[in-house]
Amino acid sequence: MRTLSLCALALSLLFARAAPAAPAEPVRGVYLASWAGLQALERLPEGRVNTLLLAFLRLCGPRELPKDRAACAGKPAHGLSDGAPEAAFNHALRQRKQREPGLRVWASVGGWGGSDGFFPMAASAATRAVFIAELLRYLRAHDATDGIDLDWEHPGGNGAANGVALGGPADGANYLALLRELRTALDTLGHEQGRRYGLSVAVNVTRPVLQRLDWPAMAPLLDHVFMMSYDYHGAWNPRTGHHAALRGSGQDDSLEESVQTLRAAGVPAQKLVAGAAFYARAWAGVRSPQLGATAQGPGLNADGALGWRELAPLLQQPGWQRGHDAARGADWAWHPRRQIWVSFESPASVRAKAQWAQAQGLGGVFAWEWTQGNTELLHALRAR
Repeated sequence: MRTLSLCALALSLLFARAAPAAPAEPVRGVYLASWAGLQALERLPEGRVNTLLLAFLRLCGPRELPKDRAACAGKPAHGLSDGAPEAAFNHALRQRKQREPGLRVWASVGGWGGSDGFFPMAASAATRAVFIAELLRYLRAHDATDGIDLDWEHPGGNGAANGVALGGPADGANYLALLRELRTALDTLGHEQGRRYGLSVAVNVTRPVLQRLDWPAMAPLLDHVFMMSYDYHGAWNPRTGHHAALRGSGQDDSLEESVQTLRAAGVPAQKLVAGAAFYARAWAGVRSPQLGATAQGPGLNADGALGWRELAPLLQQPGWQRGHDAARGADWAWHPRRQIWVSFESPASVRAKAQWAQAQGLGGVFAWEWTQGNTELLHALRAR
């Protein structure tokens, strides 16, 4: 009988190993701007998202931004800008996770304006080691954090985001080396702490940027690829365009086309998280509501970006014409007298994006950024 029991146990263990793991719950996430303060977290309804990305930690030292100098005072070169605000968020998030045990929190590093420090940091093993040591220090001190999200925009060329052009062909290899070393370090810390730390990246998903990176080597290291499937068009373009379209028209300017590019590069669908925009892009000097109409720079404000929280009541005022491009899965509005054309995502288009992501077997959907949206958009992140 003992022999039979041992055989049965061995078989049960064999089948347990062979059985596929239960699929993870799809991501329903939002980035949250930490500069908006704890009240932004308090306004976020509980139970609506399962992933919260706190943005942004900045890199200190080389290419440090002037606005980060106070937070970076006394920090090492290639260190992090954390301080009292991050400690306060950690305390609040620890309490929130007690009420929402399924909530996962990621610390996001970089951002469009805060990525310049990645270029010198990733260029050598020594400087990468300093940065990784700082991330491990951060995770030990902020126990509510479950993972690190790298938001390096954009390896290979930063578009002179802060007035200085940075980037080159070596960035792709440097990025891969950083991810490999960081994944190893996170695994070591996880073993020490008795937990697993996640690793994700947020990326511009147009082909010129994606093709700079070694996705077959990167993908196994990552839990999620947060696809910035927005900002395909904006007031920097001389003609109007959908900034966050669902479906493509052969112009490399839609979630659909970006998913195709990443899947062809070898990234598993379940690691791809579709991006939705809780903000709009507006153009001025637009005399026709037609897509691709000539424009004369940003509309509504200095950079042409306006959160849905502000846009939704604005569109209720007289004079606005609203439309939906069914072929592209995108919404627009035009004010003939003011000659302003706006590309935005409505609750209906956000839900359509979430449903499409589910149908394609993607890893979920997220939005930039909570303080620009409202509960209506937040609810739309659910596919049903």
